[in-house]
Amino acid sequence: MGRTRTTRLIMPSVLMLLLAGCAQTMTLFPRGGGPQVSGTLDTVMQRMSIDLDGETYAGDFIGAGRRSRQYSGLLVSKSGKTLRCEFTGGLGETGNGVCQHGGGRTSDLQLKP
Repeated sequence: MGRTRTTRLIMPSVLMLLLAGCAQTMTLFPRGGGPQVSGTLDTVMQRMSIDLDGETYAGDFIGAGRRSRQYSGLLVSKSGKTLRCEFTGGLGETGNGVCQHGGGRTSDLQLKP
């Protein structure tokens, strides 16, 4: 088998493994009870997305500084409802935080690779 053919066979697998490591699961645990819901956090594109109350909320998150492990994000649904989240850790590792729903509800946030 030639080098070029081997490279063509191996590179897609390597790329898939790298991309798989870019997404993390984020889970919201409503304070005061209610169902927990899960979404995704894309560490490469710095985007968050979650389905909540029959709507999809999506948005960007940013870090507080170059070496900070603190992040915040604003997710918005198509109807204009908001979800503001703040969390620590999380980029390729576990993390925790809090999300404030536009209606005043609060949920604890957990991130897992």
